[in-house]
Amino acid sequence: MPVRWVGGCGIRKARTSAWIVRCLLVICVALTAVGWAPAAQAVQYQATVTLTAVTTDAAGVTLSGTVLNTGTDALYRAQVVLWRDRTPLTTQDQLDTALATDPMSDTGDRINQDGSVTVICSGTNTFASGATAAFTVSASWADLGLTSDAVYLVGVHVRGADVSWGSLVTIGRGRTLVTVANTTQATTATVVMLTSAPSLLHDNVFVDDHLADELSGRLSTLLALARQPGASWAIDPALFHEISVMAQGYSVTDGTTSTEGKGQAQAAAWLAAFKSLDSTQGYRLPWGNPDLALGASTNSTAMLTTAQAAEQDNPTLDALPLLVRPGNGQADDAFLTYISPLQPAIVLAQASANAMLPSGLLLNTVPTAFLGGPGPDVDTPLQQTQRAIAEDAITGSTVIRVVDTVADASLAGQPWPDWVTPVPLSAVGATLSWDPDMSAGPASGPLTEATLNTIGPIQSVVSTYASLTGDQDGATRLARLAQASILSQSWAGDDAAQAYAGTVQQWLGSLLNQVSLTATTEVTLASHTTSFPVTVTNKLSVPVSVRLSTTVTPVGTSMAIVTVPTTDVVTIQPGDRLPIILSPTVVREGDANAVVRLTTPDGLPLGPQASVKIHAQGSSWMIFAVFAAAVILLMAGTFLRVKNRQKYNRERKR
Repeated sequence: MPVRWVGGCGIRKARTSAWIVRCLLVICVALTAVGWAPAAQAVQYQATVTLTAVTTDAAGVTLSGTVLNTGTDALYRAQVVLWRDRTPLTTQDQLDTALATDPMSDTGDRINQDGSVTVICSGTNTFASGATAAFTVSASWADLGLTSDAVYLVGVHVRGADVSWGSLVTIGRGRTLVTVANTTQATTATVVMLTSAPSLLHDNVFVDDHLADELSGRLSTLLALARQPGASWAIDPALFHEISVMAQGYSVTDGTTSTEGKGQAQAAAWLAAFKSLDSTQGYRLPWGNPDLALGASTNSTAMLTTAQAAEQDNPTLDALPLLVRPGNGQADDAFLTYISPLQPAIVLAQASANAMLPSGLLLNTVPTAFLGGPGPDVDTPLQQTQRAIAEDAITGSTVIRVVDTVADASLAGQPWPDWVTPVPLSAVGATLSWDPDMSAGPASGPLTEATLNTIGPIQSVVSTYASLTGDQDGATRLARLAQASILSQSWAGDDAAQAYAGTVQQWLGSLLNQVSLTATTEVTLASHTTSFPVTVTNKLSVPVSVRLSTTVTPVGTSMAIVTVPTTDVVTIQPGDRLPIILSPTVVREGDANAVVRLTTPDGLPLGPQASVKIHAQGSSWMIFAVFAAAVILLMAGTFLRVKNRQKYNRERKR
């Protein structure tokens, strides 16, 4: 019995194990169905192409580049073969369609002839996984079959086999745009934007020293491009002012300490080079390069006023025509209506055509200077250059590109095909009047209403400063300069703009704190004629005018009644400490707390205040005066009654 029982248990266990295995198999299948499959293995045979050079001349086309074996296995008989698609691209729509196609799609034809094939390995040699090889392939226009003026897709196929005797298959592709221009002529206009994020805080104090690096880097590169024949340029007058201040020596503050700026020499050199630019091809931006698209979307009249009024007299720039460029390179009727009070000579924005505005021209501008090519290596400098050349050929009008980065300047400054003629912006005209349907979309910039809202507190501080100093014009100008810098579209976004706004507000607040008051903490008023002084100090470099207002409240259960009138306006010269006498009136004795506040002549609080504890002991004279007055009135009343009685008795006796 025990043996049979054990045997039965073993059978039972075997059946249970089989059941568990079946369950696990079902679970695995279910998990696979819902996506819990093992990670896909890397591709065995794959190559990546990067084109590095395209040369076109009367003989034909030459492509150079590198190929990387990105597969897991080695390749036999690997080679790079020239390829082209003979479909002519003559319109922007056709070009856009070609750019949108899958770069791995099987179109066009390969050219297998001498010069159009680069052999990477042959025989039993292999092109190992992870290895890189260079290639150069070429063909004549006739062999390519590309003879009509148009834009074409041209590239290479990477071919290889898994064994030395195997058939070749395509495992990688690369392509770019090649333009045939036998009779085609094109014009382009390059506009160099000389702008930078604001950094001047006040006088010759900057919040950072990024301009020192830019003056010998990005801004120097842009300045060199602006000097090339046919180039036009536009400068932010606020940037010119900042660089001019730097050239005279400056400091950089982090809010607590200041250090000497490092860019004085760079600023002086840049200004000297700037003066060599052709002023006939120059334009000025609104002061601070403001985000006028934000102003238009919020209908901010303050931003327009700032853009008009913040200008400083500058003979170098004042004569330049005004140019406006929305942050996203687009403009609609609402934006153009909003900026019309500025009367810009040129508005650069994407549109269906150049157009005449009431005060100038809107010129159709590509929103991005250099876009990518067909790829797969889409955004390389070569692909961007080839696409720009293609756009020049098929646009049919002057292509206007706005350049403000080192990368774009490098592309714009390279030699261009002979059939492309650079022209200044002043050579581009318009024959049509503006129509809202010409717009490619609404204008927008890097900032939002959140940054616009930072202006209110700053304007409040400036209003207080104007009332304190009496210099309304100077304070208004201060506010406009600060506002123009905060709302500049040269900022990368809200965070940077608001950080600068916070620094500006902190500095303006520190100006108000230069006017302070001090007072003794405790005084005793022994009679109604007792007074006490409060000292006001002015550390500003300009005279200030202030008042002192005082609020008195009883201490605890005290019944004290003490009043302190607001003083007349007092003017304090720069650097002076002036005692101002407060003359309280004690109505009832007791202890009271007095809070003395400093205000502007208009009653705007300055912030600093002093607390004074008052012991009022001078109300007995008033009680005596009241009692004496009552006695006098009583005696006078009695005297008059007696006098009247006597007069009445005399009249009765008659």
